[in-house]
Amino acid sequence: MEAPNRLPEYFQKNTSLSPAEIRQVCPYFKSQELKKGEYFIREGSPVTQLGYLQDGMMRIFTVDEKGDEVVRYFAVSDNFIIDQNGIYPGKPCRMYIQALTGCELRIISSGDIECLEQKIPHFELAIHQIGERTLVKIITVLNILRIGNPTEQYHFLMSQIPDIGLSVPLKDIASFLGITQPSLSRIRKRIS
Repeated sequence: MEAPNRLPEYFQKNTSLSPAEIRQVCPYFKSQELKKGEYFIREGSPVTQLGYLQDGMMRIFTVDEKGDEVVRYFAVSDNFIIDQNGIYPGKPCRMYIQALTGCELRIISSGDIECLEQKIPHFELAIHQIGERTLVKIITVLNILRIGNPTEQYHFLMSQIPDIGLSVPLKDIASFLGITQPSLSRIRKRIS
């Protein structure tokens, strides 16, 4: 069952769009569901859409030269999903974005973004505000995770995403923290 659309509230809190502009923008965002394990986008694919994660959790990862998956960050409900290339249409995605749980998204195509930028003078600014806010959140978490020992980093991650232990495989959490899975298991055992 589709949850109520929280996108208008997100725009109201995080952009300079007026209520009338928000009402004009929201119909361009189409509902899409992803099942656990499905990809929103794969590395190398051109960026053709922007997604708001209404509900669910996703992992954003790369594959290193040895073929190992390296989790860069997690996306949680009530956030936009962007690649490092941001929201620039047509540029190749640098990462994989995959659903860790069933996810409900609101998607807007690059073409609709361009159309709205012509119709609503503030929409381009709103898109940049969304990209900036999303990247600042990612950078803040990544910087905090560089401080302290792995136990402190794990505690911080759990405080930021309390459900992560229930929804995310330990191998992904360990990869994100830059430690081995056995090390993460020892940390979890010590604090339980």
